[in-house]
Amino acid sequence: MELVRTFIAIEIPAIIRSTITDLQNTLKKDPARIGWVKVDNIHITLKFLGDVERSKIEIISQAVTQACKIFNPFSVRVAGVGAFPNMHRPRVIWVGATSENESLVRLAMSIQTALEPLGFPREKQSFKAHLTIGRVKDTNYIERVMHRLNGYSSFDGGSFEVKQIIVMQSELRSTGSVYTPLFVAELK
Repeated sequence: MELVRTFIAIEIPAIIRSTITDLQNTLKKDPARIGWVKVDNIHITLKFLGDVERSKIEIISQAVTQACKIFNPFSVRVAGVGAFPNMHRPRVIWVGATSENESLVRLAMSIQTALEPLGFPREKQSFKAHLTIGRVKDTNYIERVMHRLNGYSSFDGGSFEVKQIIVMQSELRSTGSVYTPLFVAELK
């Protein structure tokens, strides 16, 4: 039985990833140990599935397709910055993502509902749309990074239209994660 590390995502256009790279480069000026996400790997995760039997990818793709059928393409604005769990004890550094009429949140909930009967439980925490840009490896010097990040609270990376959702494979390698699309579901 082959297992595939899988998640459901929205890919981000290169022009927006470029503005995020500029932000990362500014934050890299401090000596804090942060694992910065490679520009090509920046995305919005709608649902992380974990290790899945390869034979289940087709039924997962069908469920995602059904969840997407009720949504028209919609616009997402990439703006704002923050950290999880919070700015005082950061583990993950992120850029925010918002949409009109809560379309991102509703889409994530629709996908969770569609995948629940397949054995993927709903998330315990409410969905917070974001793009992970860095993971804190060590808290030494992190105050300087967070101070610099606070200066970007009005960061605006631009907008783009969501037209499709990707069922993505994630391979963990020593050089970082490698993502491979397994299936593309179109919004109606």
